[in-house]
Amino acid sequence: AFLPIDQVCDPAVIAANPRMVSITQAFAVDLTGQVCVDQFGGEFYGGVSTQAAFIRGAARSIGGKPIICLASTTDAGASRIKPLLEAGDGVGIARSDVHYVVTEYGVAYLFGKSIRERAVSLIDIAHPSWREELLAAAKRLGYVSSEHFLASPAAYPVHEERRVRLKNGAEVLVRPARAADAGALQALFHRLSSDDVYTRFFRRVRSLSLR
Repeated sequence: AFLPIDQVCDPAVIAANPRMVSITQAFAVDLTGQVCVDQFGGEFYGGVSTQAAFIRGAARSIGGKPIICLASTTDAGASRIKPLLEAGDGVGIARSDVHYVVTEYGVAYLFGKSIRERAVSLIDIAHPSWREELLAAAKRLGYVSSEHFLASPAAYPVHEERRVRLKNGAEVLVRPARAADAGALQALFHRLSSDDVYTRFFRRVRSLSLR
């Protein structure tokens, strides 16, 4: 069937499909989550398209996933995850619509996250050789605090992930901590009783800094 674009690309129509997955290839993403999809370095690679409609439709689909994917570097070796998009890098998808961003170094989930959380998550999936430079830029731009640091510049050790079944039958994913986990670790800290804090740190600690 040939149907008009205002029906085929209506986010409500797209969302009516359960488990709808939208995969959009990007040219670049900045540290706040703005996505360049149809114009890169001033050159247009397609007409003004409907990626945003499919992103929004997949996000509202029951069990759906809106995914942005890109290689971590260009053919020349430059990072596709940038502190700021440059002149000629058209923003095709607004940061507020972005959920999953995927490179060969992992997945960053950005929806509902703060600018700090977005920047750290995206640096985590950038090419390892660019992470220190991206972190320094994020500090200059005020996206992250000066005490942020990279525990390891290496690629995320996905081989260390494992699923474990607990005695109560629940299944949990055990994985290495990432810089993007800082907020969750702080939230966990503030849910612990004073005795649990003491047995974890062997002293009375009242707050947990990013470092």
